[in-house]
Amino acid sequence: MDLTKFCRPDDVRDIRRRPHTDGEFVYATNGHYAVRVNAADYSGDAPLMDDTKSMNTLHNFFSNIESKTFTAFPSFIVPELVTCGVCGGAGTVCECPECLGTGEDICRCCGGYVDCDNCSGDGHIEGDDESCRECFGEGEVPVNRDWSVPFGSSLANFRYLQLFQSLPNVEASISQFDESPIRFRFDGGYGVLMPIRK
Repeated sequence: MDLTKFCRPDDVRDIRRRPHTDGEFVYATNGHYAVRVNAADYSGDAPLMDDTKSMNTLHNFFSNIESKTFTAFPSFIVPELVTCGVCGGAGTVCECPECLGTGEDICRCCGGYVDCDNCSGDGHIEGDDESCRECFGEGEVPVNRDWSVPFGSSLANFRYLQLFQSLPNVEASISQFDESPIRFRFDGGYGVLMPIRK
């Protein structure tokens, strides 16, 4: 299983850029969700984790997860999608050469700052340097710009739900409390997703 899809390679924190090993488990996270698999079953690169604070947080999320009750993965409604305006549907971007990634330009009339005409103030244009942050590299965004969908008694990011849904034989454990983490069990491991606050 490739855990790198659960990471965020462009994040400043090492724990979010790649999977890490801690004891008998390998963890992968982007800060909004995490997955845990047995280290003995993982064949990818996963250096030892040296960030004690982050590992303690992950351990807390997964504590007693084996004792939770899991049921079939509930269905959820995918919102209407449109082509991402930042990457043009490519899913990848590069730094805007006009504003050097700031998203701003100097107005020729008044000397103040205005949105860059080349990138519409985003700082990035279609390219191959990195995954587009606007659409999570998917090339599409919700028409109303709202990523949240009902999932049990919670709200969750539908792209994250799709990621968990792609795991083999995945099941969910949804709390009756809307701000509790959503837990998942799949062949070979467990996952945790933080809900969106209402």
